[in-house]
Parts: sequence; C-alpha cells; structure tokens
Amino acid sequence: MSSVFFKRIKEFKLEYLRPDKKLLVFIFFLFLSSLFWLFNVLNKDYNERIRFPVSFVSPSTGTAIVAEWPDTLSLLVNSDGFRLINYYISPPSEPVILNPKKFPLHKTFSGNGDKYYILLSENIEDIRAQISSEIEVIKVIPDTVFVYVSELTVKKLPVRPDLDIEFEKQFAQKGYASVIPDSVEVSGPKIILDSMKCVYTEKLNYRGLSTSVDRKIHLKTHTGLNFSENEVVIRISVEKYTETSLEVPIQIINVPENFNVRLLPSTVKVVCTVLLSDYDKVKPELFNPVVDFLTIDKTDQKAKVRIEKYPSWLHTVNFSPNKVRFLIEKK
Repeated sequence: MSSVFFKRIKEFKLEYLRPDKKLLVFIFFLFLSSLFWLFNVLNKDYNERIRFPVSFVSPSTGTAIVAEWPDTLSLLVNSDGFRLINYYISPPSEPVILNPKKFPLHKTFSGNGDKYYILLSENIEDIRAQISSEIEVIKVIPDTVFVYVSELTVKKLPVRPDLDIEFEKQFAQKGYASVIPDSVEVSGPKIILDSMKCVYTEKLNYRGLSTSVDRKIHLKTHTGLNFSENEVVIRISVEKYTETSLEVPIQIINVPENFNVRLLPSTVKVVCTVLLSDYDKVKPELFNPVVDFLTIDKTDQKAKVRIEKYPSWLHTVNFSPNKVRFLIEKK
C-alpha cells in the first residue's frame, strides 16, 4: 500500500505547482482596476462628521460665563476622500479654541435672569480659521450651549478631609483629623460659590493603619475655580487602645417625694475601650447610669438602666446588667 502511495508522489509533475500565467494576469489587472476605482472614489467630495477636541478660554473680566462645555465638537465638513480618510486614520489632536466672549448671548425664556444660550454657528468663521483650509466647515454639532452669566467673587471655605481608613487591630484615631490650613480662599463665579459650603481634599486611603499620619494632599479641583492653596497638610493621631472596667452607682431620677426606691444591684459594671494616653482619665463620675421612675413598669420585676452621658473620647461603652430589680416604699 505504501509503495503505491510513494509511486504516485513521484509521478506528480512539478508543473502543477507552478502558478498559472493567466491567473497572475487576472489578479494584476483586478488589483489595478481596484486601485483606479479607489482613487476615483477618494477624489470625490463628501460631507462627513469629524470630532475635534475643544478648549474654552476663560474670560478675564469681572464676570464669568458658566456652562458645561462639551469636551469635543462634531463638525460637519466637506472635503475630498483623501483628506477625510486621513482625519479618520489620524484624528485631530489640536483643540479648537473658543472664546465665549466672542459669541452673542441670547436670553432664554425660562424666567431665570442669569440664564442665556449661545449659538456656536454664529462664530463659525473663527472655527473655520483654526481648521485646515483644505476642508470646509459646514455645521457645528452641538450648535447650542446653555450658559449662566455670573459675577466673579471670592469666598473663604473650610477644608474637609475625605478619609477612608481602616486601623490595625487595637489601634484607633485620637480626636479629629486636623487640616493645615483649615480653610482656603476660592475665587470664581458667584453662581457656583454660593452653593459651596466647603472644599474637599482628594481621597486618602489607609488599610491597617497603626502609626500617626502627617502628609500633604491635593484639594479636589473644580472647573472654573481658583484656590489660594492647591494642597494642605493632614495630621491624624493614631494610638493603641486598651479595655478597662469599673463599678458605677446607678442614679434614680423623677422619684416622687413620698416614695423611696431601692435597686438591686445598685451599681452597674461599665466596660469601655480607651486610648492609652486617656487611660488615667477614666473615672466613675464620667458616667451617668440612671433608672427613670416614670418609666418603671410596676407589673414588671425589673427596671431598665440607661447611660445618659459619657465622654466622646471613649471608643466603645458597654455595661451590665441593663435591668435591675427594684423595691418601691412609701415614706
């Protein structure tokens, strides 16, 4: 069987492997005709949309034009296929620069005295001047941009840190994070500044934090606003904490003059976590466990205990028992 197979291979003529001259001629003329067809197609003029990056010039006068400007403009242009395909292969990187002061302001009918709209097509010549003379700009899309005209002003705003912190086990923050400076002057359109209550920092993330923090961080930027400071210093004090417990007497409140109330037990055990630097400050008088006579259910054998106050620098506070027996006696 194998000898027959090898015999057929030997009988196979090499001319079958040689390309057919007619086929080569056909392929050559097919390629040439396609090339002429493509040249003829690209030589014609077409209307196409091309996206251009856009940059807006901020007015330097005492008023500002506030709007959500588009990042790009879609221009309907006319040109031959060669130039248009070049824009698709290599999109424009140089932005079209627009100065809002060059556009007439049109009043809206919304009833808002500061709201206007501008038509980009009304200054299309300025756009055409920035585009290659080899293409014709026919239309700007979008054509309408709604804007607000606002006076420029300065406002002092507090700085708020944006923190996302997880502490190492048995570590916690002491007090509040401090920001230096704690406020900055912000200048910009009054219509924006009037709605701002504070300025935030960029987000600060820590995982497993066990040491204090003292670092610079940038403020979150806002389009159209200028800050007297671009960054601030954030300081976070971190300490180890421990657990402590103490016995605290229960107070009885709102007891009528002709009654005596005895509690069994008369104290609660308070368990709290505290930073090491505050450990010696923990005293029984810092807590106020109470039983309110007015809330005692006479049909129940136990009265509810609540703690009305304790220092904010304590991290967790628990106590037991939360119910105690009571005995009411008339005087």
